[in-house]
Amino acid sequence: MQRQLQQFKKQMENGRLAQSFLVVGPEGTGKFSTVIKMVGLVNNLSKNELKILRQGALPDTMLVEAGGNLKTNQEKNKQIQSKVSSKTKRNKKTKAVISKKQLDQAIGKIYLKNFQFKKKVLIIRDADKLTNTATNSLLKLIEEPSSNLIIFLLVNNEEDVLATIKSRCQKIVFTFLSDEEISKRLDEEFDLNEEQKQNIIQLAYGRIELAKQYANNPKQIDKALKTRDDFRQSLRKGKIQQLQLVEKISSGEDDLLWVLNEWIWYLKIFLEQNISQGQSMAVVTKIYKILNNLLEIRSVIKTSNANPKVQLENFFIQI
Repeated sequence: MQRQLQQFKKQMENGRLAQSFLVVGPEGTGKFSTVIKMVGLVNNLSKNELKILRQGALPDTMLVEAGGNLKTNQEKNKQIQSKVSSKTKRNKKTKAVISKKQLDQAIGKIYLKNFQFKKKVLIIRDADKLTNTATNSLLKLIEEPSSNLIIFLLVNNEEDVLATIKSRCQKIVFTFLSDEEISKRLDEEFDLNEEQKQNIIQLAYGRIELAKQYANNPKQIDKALKTRDDFRQSLRKGKIQQLQLVEKISSGEDDLLWVLNEWIWYLKIFLEQNISQGQSMAVVTKIYKILNNLLEIRSVIKTSNANPKVQLENFFIQI
């Protein structure tokens, strides 16, 4: 993260800053946090302004995300929630995408006079989720950029980005950090005992942002370890244990998506371990299918009003 920030700063100092950046790297490796700092450098933002920017509410900065509306200060202060019948909610399913309407809203604000800062900034998280029509609008914007605009496109996998867009962006790459690098960062910023630090390293799996979250909230460490262990035990013990686990997490206090993320990362690590240990293709394929099914379940739960308990019960019944 420091390396990417220093390279960006050097470009600024040399007057050779690109206008469009493709920020690539796995979830949790610090892409968004670093982009926030980059915008802070460009517009000389204070700490308080950086906090506001993270919420998508800073003037002259457009933050666009999959499944949501364009976030701006004015719109956050005027949010209106429509009233929909419970029957309609049960039947409604939406895919988490970035629509042309969302992007056009942002583009419209780009050409307005700057409210406060030197540069206007467009940040698109999950840029791989742009619809085809939205992608066309973005391509036109990148090909004919406004002189006072900087664009950041954040993606987990650059293969999901249109080649014509990639070719017009400067790439900033983020990768998983080694255990040694995570340990060093934690030592620099936090006062942790050795057991806490090793548990965080195990849970974070190279993701510095997640490591910092656990370091800031040590109570979550034991909870995350137990969540992963409960899942592991359920996979070993069979359907009764699995359905009991569904009942437990469906009625529990923990955020369901957080629980699913812990399960997913347990499976990702388990899959990698089995591949590196030379397990049979049948075993690796089975783990991969379970992981893929769980990713689909998380997406359904996150982007629709489907009953989470039913979805999870079906998931365990089918594995």
